[in-house]
Amino acid sequence: MFVELAEYLLCAGDHEETYLVMTPDAVENRAVVEGTVGCPRCRREFPIHRGLVDFAPEVPFTPPPDATGVTAETIRALIGLTGPGGYAVLIGSAGSLAPALAGLIDGVHLVVVNPPASLDTASGVSRLRGQGRIPLRASTARAVVVGAEHAQKPWLDDACRVLLRGLRLVVLTEDPGPVGAKVLAAGDGMWVGQKA
Repeated sequence: MFVELAEYLLCAGDHEETYLVMTPDAVENRAVVEGTVGCPRCRREFPIHRGLVDFAPEVPFTPPPDATGVTAETIRALIGLTGPGGYAVLIGSAGSLAPALAGLIDGVHLVVVNPPASLDTASGVSRLRGQGRIPLRASTARAVVVGAEHAQKPWLDDACRVLLRGLRLVVLTEDPGPVGAKVLAAGDGMWVGQKA
């Protein structure tokens, strides 16, 4: 996990947003490989193992499949990011596009939530695992891409919550149902919206 991402992490507990405290045990190239993230409000602790911050360690997890039928070049065009800085979030199967996408959007750090098994520690992206929510604070992402298996509530609501106003949400299905974003386009197995 990218060291600077720590200030944007969100506790899995049901309470108001608060900063979390990270205790790194092993760091390589500005990435925490082993350690713990703790919440000063509810006192819960979440492990960091092999670069993955696990906000649901007590819940069994089956990694999603890799995204199929979509390319990193297409996602880059749809999210419309210009200029470096900030974070783009990929959820579930969309995370399999992260290594290729990282080479196309220079200077934007990628965060993958509930990553597919193909995305390992060598990917150069931050990996988080959450249960029913994105473990990031509100209005932190410059773009969010949701894999088809997460294209439902509460994930879509949470995708809008973490997205900055005026920026884009891409869902890897044509009809995700009600989403709290203005529809820009839908077709070819994808839906694109903009947060108002």
